[in-house]
Amino acid sequence: MAIDVVVHNERFLNLFDPNQDYVRIASGLTLGEGPVWHEGLRSLIFNDIPASMTYIYNRRDGLRTLFNNGAKANGMYVDPEGQLLMCEHATSRLVRRSIDGRNVEVLADHYGDVELNSPNDVVQRSDGLVYFTDPVYGRLDRPACVPRPIPSDLRPVYVYDPETRELRIAATEFENPNGLCFSPDEKTLYVNDSPTYRILAFDVEPDGRLSNERLIARTRGEGGVPDGMKVDALGNIVCAAQHGLHWMTPDGEYLGVIIEPERLLNFTWGDDDFQTVYIACAEGAYSFRTRVKGWRYGRGPTSSSG
Repeated sequence: MAIDVVVHNERFLNLFDPNQDYVRIASGLTLGEGPVWHEGLRSLIFNDIPASMTYIYNRRDGLRTLFNNGAKANGMYVDPEGQLLMCEHATSRLVRRSIDGRNVEVLADHYGDVELNSPNDVVQRSDGLVYFTDPVYGRLDRPACVPRPIPSDLRPVYVYDPETRELRIAATEFENPNGLCFSPDEKTLYVNDSPTYRILAFDVEPDGRLSNERLIARTRGEGGVPDGMKVDALGNIVCAAQHGLHWMTPDGEYLGVIIEPERLLNFTWGDDDFQTVYIACAEGAYSFRTRVKGWRYGRGPTSSSG
């Protein structure tokens, strides 16, 4: 399937080769999400939310089942020890799970006496602080969810300190926050708010607090909402949103959109040179190559692995 693009700035075409095809790496999914590149395994790991399945893929072994997560897991992050930080829709938990899926440590399931909504996406700062979004999506009456009452009016971004086990509210200016990522220098945290199509930026203080909220952009187009989000090694923001991957500069200038092969929810960079984008879609997963490296959060761009 050939890649199609919408170009807003000619610099966009320097970031990838538009004359290439998507490579299909998985089919028959019910809702692919949470792709991450595992450096130690040199493999892609991603979830199928309604099926509660976690898959692993590499070119040597192809696609395999890694484990049944049993919790409609969504967004993930590979921590420095190679374990998976996982957002669970069915349990309203943020957990740390061993790579074989057997050992599960609950990091957060309540804020005070209030149960979390449904942790959605997660990223870790290089000093260990963990940031995650907590919209209500996992509590809706949909196949990827478990219908149940919404516990409060909170729709925040949380920050969790693994050393002290303290959970704090980092920001609350959302209708339902979704994807999030750091700038390459970790001084800025970008968060998108799906219902309002906004990408917001916050200054990240040394103690982990967020300040100086500002609007960077609104994703454009009909159909779909902003979801997974990353930055490339140049600091450009890349967001899975309406009908594709929306590429924009740190100040919100639109560069262009790579049109999705099917409904796109999330993505990551991977491979040894970190120049392959892997995308998780409604029914399948695909890859394509870029000329720019992705940014490995907490470790910077790498020439050896993701």
